[in-house]
Amino acid sequence: MNPIYIKKILDRIEQRVQDLKEFPERGRIVPELERQNIMNYRELIEESYRIIYSIELKTVTIHSILDGRRNLEEILVRKFMNYYK
Repeated sequence: MNPIYIKKILDRIEQRVQDLKEFPERGRIVPELERQNIMNYRELIEESYRIIYSIELKTVTIHSILDGRRNLEEILVRKFMNYYK
C-alpha cells in the first residue's frame, strides 16, 4: 500500500474520532450488534474502515477500528457479547 495513502486515511480517521468530542451521537448503531439487541455501540465509516465506539455520560470510548471489507458480524458479536457476560 502507498504510504501517502495510508497517512491520508489515518489522518481522516483521527479527525473523525476528534469530531466525536462535539458530536458523539453522529454515528449509527452498529447493525450487526443491533440485530443481537446490543444497542450501546455506534460506528462511523471512513473509507473501508469502521470506527466502533460507545458513549457513557460525556466519555466516548473507541473500541475498535476495523477493516470493513471483512465479514465482521461474527467478530463483532463475539467481541461485544463478552462485555455482557
